[in-house]
Amino acid sequence: KSAESFLRQAWAGRENLTEDAKTSAYKMFADIQLASEDVEGMAFLAAQPSPAGAVDESYLIKGFAAFHAGDFASAAGHLKSVASKEARAKRIYAESLAASGDTPAALKELDDLAGTRGPSAAAAQLRMAQIYYASGNLKDALIHFYNVLDQYEPGENADVAPAAMLGIVQVQVRAGEPAKAQKAMENMRKKYPRAKETAAAQKIIKNTGN
Repeated sequence: KSAESFLRQAWAGRENLTEDAKTSAYKMFADIQLASEDVEGMAFLAAQPSPAGAVDESYLIKGFAAFHAGDFASAAGHLKSVASKEARAKRIYAESLAASGDTPAALKELDDLAGTRGPSAAAAQLRMAQIYYASGNLKDALIHFYNVLDQYEPGENADVAPAAMLGIVQVQVRAGEPAKAQKAMENMRKKYPRAKETAAAQKIIKNTGN
């Protein structure tokens, strides 16, 4: 917070700074807001004129601020040019496209991200599955839910594996496969007995009368 306060003061007095100093202050200020996901801070900085040497940071800030404000078309427009440069931009760019109704483009961006490594890749795979499920494409949804579990190391999918397993239960129930859904839920209960997703899966199975 002390660094953020210092940078905010420096930015407020930017008329007294050289262009290089303005650029450095803007970049560091932007990095802090993005890393902390400070919605108010991003909105503040998005409304400020950005230095010529901080183009990417300006697109990121304006894109993330627009996304959190619900202006998904503007978010997609700002993030398009930086989506290929970092995972967080690609993820929010894809979400902006999906929220704007451009599902094919969103799935393409998510598929690119899912083909990399790390937690962001596993999360992108999960998001693809959820989009397919929401559209009624149960076949592809099931494939991608299983991909979350099978294609990544435990350290990569630990945060999203319970959600993927819940998705499998939901697909099987919706597909009229209660025995498979029951088996998937029991597997969840063994692996993630305390996860909120396991409780949700148990409730789904209970409501189906299985």
